[in-house]
Amino acid sequence: NTNTNINRKNNQLPIGDTDGNGVFDIGDVLFTQQFFVGQIQRADISDEQYANMDASCRGTDPDGVDIQILLMTLAKKWRLIDLSGNPRSSVANFSASTGFTISVSIKNSFSLPAETGTIVK
Repeated sequence: NTNTNINRKNNQLPIGDTDGNGVFDIGDVLFTQQFFVGQIQRADISDEQYANMDASCRGTDPDGVDIQILLMTLAKKWRLIDLSGNPRSSVANFSASTGFTISVSIKNSFSLPAETGTIVK
């Protein structure tokens, strides 16, 4: 595929790309399912692929919850949030002066900035 690198940022896999081909698509859901049932082993994938399987950001092995999140994202019902870095400190912060703030970068299934009309629920 000649477009493999188009969706990469700083040579990283796009959010949700679990099979490592450079795009987030139905193949990533299948790949995560295969990992979940033991057809793909942890030793056979990169750390980045493994991290992308944890769509729920729970820090656990991928499971049905992560698969559901990937499916709902592909169906454009949900959006993935880029929690790169330390999600506990960079995404949610509390300050006595400003209160609770959440900072997110919303991207589409190609890891490009989402349209300005995107509604977050």
